[in-house]
Amino acid sequence: MMVTLWVGTGAFLVTSHLHQGSGQAWPLALSGFLSGGVLILQYLVDFERRLRAADLLHERRIREVRDSLSSHRSEMRAAVDEGFARISDATELFSQVDRSVLRSDGVTRLARTYARVGERGSGLVNVFAEEELARLASLMEDLSHGSADLAGENREWLVSLTECASRTIHAVSTSIDRDFWLGEGANRYLRAQKEALESRGVRIQHLFLVGRSDEITDDLTRLCDDVGELGVDVRIAALSELPPRARLAPGHDFVVFDEELCYEIHPGPSAHARTTLRAGREDVQARIAGFTVLWESAMKRRPALPRIPPALPGGVASDVCRLRLTLLDEHPVPRAPARIRLRVQAGPGHPWSAPDAHLPLLVVTATPLSAARIQPAAVSTRPSRAGDDNTAEFLFTPELAGAHRLRVTVHDQASGTVLQQVETTVHVASAPGGLAPALAPLNPRAQGD
Repeated sequence: MMVTLWVGTGAFLVTSHLHQGSGQAWPLALSGFLSGGVLILQYLVDFERRLRAADLLHERRIREVRDSLSSHRSEMRAAVDEGFARISDATELFSQVDRSVLRSDGVTRLARTYARVGERGSGLVNVFAEEELARLASLMEDLSHGSADLAGENREWLVSLTECASRTIHAVSTSIDRDFWLGEGANRYLRAQKEALESRGVRIQHLFLVGRSDEITDDLTRLCDDVGELGVDVRIAALSELPPRARLAPGHDFVVFDEELCYEIHPGPSAHARTTLRAGREDVQARIAGFTVLWESAMKRRPALPRIPPALPGGVASDVCRLRLTLLDEHPVPRAPARIRLRVQAGPGHPWSAPDAHLPLLVVTATPLSAARIQPAAVSTRPSRAGDDNTAEFLFTPELAGAHRLRVTVHDQASGTVLQQVETTVHVASAPGGLAPALAPLNPRAQGD
C-alpha cells in the first residue's frame, strides 16, 4: 500500500507540474491509474509468491508422505518376511522332528506346556523353566555330538537308562560308589533292574571291582548276593589278582546299555566329579571290550568268608543273653511297613537277671542288607528280665519280594562296646499270605554279655 501511495502522489505532482493551468482532473486521473496499476502489480507479485510457497509446502508434504509410506512399506515387508521366516523355521523344525526316529509328540507337548508356563507362571517359575529348558537343549545338543557331561553325580540318568534298556546291561562298580548302595537311589536302581529282567528279558551282568582281594568284605559279598537274587549275573574281581591285560581296563564306574550308550562316573579328588554319557560307537566298543576282559578274569564264585567265632573274647556263652526278634505283621509285602519287635532277653544265670542288678541302657541298630528300609535306624532299650517288658520296635519296609537279610547290632551306650550282632532273613511275599514263616531263625555273628 505504501508503494501505491507513493506512486500515486508522485504521479499527481509530476502531472500537476507539467500541466499547470489545465485543472486538476488530468493529474488525478493519471495518478489514480498509475496507483491502480502498481496495486495490481503488487497483488500479482504477492499472489505468485504465495502460490510458489504453497507449491513448495505441497511438494514437501507429498515427499514426507511418500517417505513415510516407503518406510511403512519397508517395515511391513520386514515384519511379513520375519513372520514367514518364523513359520518357515517352525515348519522346518517340525518337519525334521517328523522325519526323525524319535517320537514327535513329546516335542509338541514340551512346546505347548512351556508356552503355558510363560503365560501363567511367576517370575521365578519362568526363570526356572528357562533354565531347565536350556539344560535339556544342552543335553540334546551334546548327545547329537556323541557325548554329554554333567558336573557331579547324576543317578537319575542311571535309573532312566535302566528303564529304557531292551537287550543288555553291562555294569562295573568300584569302591567309589559303595555309599550309593546304602541309600534310596540303590533301591530305585534295583527296582528298575528287576523290571528290566522280568518285563523285557534284559540280560544284566554286574561286576564289582576292588583293588585287592582283602577288600572283598562280608558286606560286599552280601551286596552281591542281594543283587544276584534279582536274576542279575554278578561277579567280583580284584585288580591285584587280574592279568596285566585286564588291569588296563577303565578303573571307574561305567554301565553300557544295549551296547549303544555308556554311562560313566569319573571320581574327583574327594567325591564323584563328573557324570558322562558316551554314544560314540568307538567309545562304546572300547568300554564293552574292557568289560569283557574284566568279566572273563573275574571270579565266577565268591570266596567263602572267614568264620566268625560264636562268642566275643571272655568266653561268654551264646545262650546266656539272647536277642529275640518278633515279626508282628505276619506276612510282609513290598512297599508296606511291617513291625518288628526286639527284646534283649537275659537268661536265668546272667548277672542282669539278679533282682538288684543294674540294667544298662543299650543302643540297638538295625541295618538292611537288601533293598529295604528300616525306621528308625537305632533305638534305645534295656535288658529284659523275667516279668519285664523292655522292648523296642522297628518298621521294616521291603522294596521287592523275596528274601531280605537284616543285621541287628547291640551296643552298650556307656562304653560303645558291641555286645551282640545277629543276622536274620525276612521272607517277603509279592501278595499278602504268600509266604510263611516270614522271619527266619537268627544267625548269630558275634555275642557277648
